[in-house]
Amino acid sequence: MLDEDSLRAGLPIAWIGENFYFHQSIDSTNAEGNRLAKEGAPHGTLIVANEQRAGRGRAGRRWITAPDSAIAMSIVVRPDQILANDWQKVNAIAALAVVKVLEDYGLSAEIKWPNDVLLDGKKVAGILLEGVWRADQAEFAVLGIGVNVKKRSLPSLNLLNFPATYIMETSTQPIARDELLFAILRALVAWIDRLNTDELTVNLNKHLAFVNQTVVIDNDPQLGGKLLGVDDEGRLRIIIQGEELVLGYEHSSLRLKS
Repeated sequence: MLDEDSLRAGLPIAWIGENFYFHQSIDSTNAEGNRLAKEGAPHGTLIVANEQRAGRGRAGRRWITAPDSAIAMSIVVRPDQILANDWQKVNAIAALAVVKVLEDYGLSAEIKWPNDVLLDGKKVAGILLEGVWRADQAEFAVLGIGVNVKKRSLPSLNLLNFPATYIMETSTQPIARDELLFAILRALVAWIDRLNTDELTVNLNKHLAFVNQTVVIDNDPQLGGKLLGVDDEGRLRIIIQGEELVLGYEHSSLRLKS
């Protein structure tokens, strides 16, 4: 059961959740995070919803969370605590945190660069980090994490741009959403503590999908080649026509070449 009392009992986790907001139903946890941050909500403010009616993913895609079916949460990030230059790496760290937690449940998941988590080759979780700037000064970011847990969490076919799945389709054991949420937050904190370490880069590469396979970039079909991994900055390393290139986070996503 995912409810306010059960979540408050397990918070805060390190710097996350001292300020906590729970909604039975909301338009978007990221939108709420933006609203709260503009009003001065501190670093680590956590927003969780049981239902999300108008969530969003990268490139403006919708991310709907049916009631009692998934995890939908967002965290306010302030640049005086995590430097704005590292925000995009936090995006990848959140995906790694989900992968590591699923691994603890006996499930083998992968990171589909830069911000999706795959289970059996299908999307089971999505990450969205939105930064807000005033002129050239970073004000705050909001990190959104959505995880499909039960069958009802699957979006309708017209919203899919990649095959999707849910945890309970693969798991052989029941998984409580509150325990899963706490585990993800603990893993997120632990890996942010390893920001800019070789250990982080090694683990991102260890769990990266499509390594040594031919991929194409979704928003530039002409940009494709053999995927080598990610560098210390979390950027994609890819060989195109015999030349190694490094691609930044501005490239929205990748997939296997058909």
